[in-house]
Amino acid sequence: MQALSALIGPRLMQGTFFLRDCEQLTPFGATNFVDRLHIREVLLDDPTEAPYGTYSVENGKLLIKKSTARYFLPPDINLGTEPGAISEIFDRKFSDADALSNLWLDFAVADVMRYMDYQCSLHNQYFDIESIQKIEDIIRNGLRTYSVAQMWFIMWKVTRDAAALASRTYYSQEKATATIPTKIRKQLEAACQGAKLRNDWSRPEFHIAGSIAMVFNSKFGIDEFTKGDEVIKMFLGVRSQGIEEQDIHKAAAIFIENTWEGQDPLAALNTFATLIRTGLTTENAILELVK
Repeated sequence: MQALSALIGPRLMQGTFFLRDCEQLTPFGATNFVDRLHIREVLLDDPTEAPYGTYSVENGKLLIKKSTARYFLPPDINLGTEPGAISEIFDRKFSDADALSNLWLDFAVADVMRYMDYQCSLHNQYFDIESIQKIEDIIRNGLRTYSVAQMWFIMWKVTRDAAALASRTYYSQEKATATIPTKIRKQLEAACQGAKLRNDWSRPEFHIAGSIAMVFNSKFGIDEFTKGDEVIKMFLGVRSQGIEEQDIHKAAAIFIENTWEGQDPLAALNTFATLIRTGLTTENAILELVK
């Protein structure tokens, strides 16, 4: 919501807006993010404000033309649409580590895919939907450990390597492009085994960070150079700050009971010790094991 507010201002609480008004939510547009908010009814659409042709019925199903739909944020159940409502909503503490991690991963994948899209355009490389989804899954997994900038470096390298492969007589452009998902995975496997990934890859001038990036940076100091494992660990710390002491005691009791009654108490204790060694607090380690 803070990222949307930065783009559309007072209309977030007291008006309606088009999808195009918040295209700079991420480097790769706002469609996926607005769609999810709309599906969850965090954002609603207003038929009375939309131009003619926005809504149609096909085979008994209502269809909405996203480009002309008018979206709005429904009033808070307790605060309504008063001028101070948005400030109070923004002042609420973040405590859902999983939601924060997933939002950051969603955004970071879009940031990496925007860079990859540009690199592919330089080499006339194109993918079908299935391949794009496969690449996004690989990137998302990589971002749990590495930074956006490190993933940009991988995208630059694999698209360049695929372009070189396409120039060989026994390879076609299509066949060479199809090797890119595997090349990305191999780069991540090599990094896992000690190969260095450059973390100084700069954002191209035309490649915006997006308003979601600005919120992550202002609230948590996260940017394209922050490694994914550091981001996720940071969000786990945010969760512990928002949990009442009695909840911690309850979680600890559950952990002890599960450990005592489990088939392998020693393995459970070893797992707990491993989490502590990775840098988690006692509270966060317990919460990880009982969630």
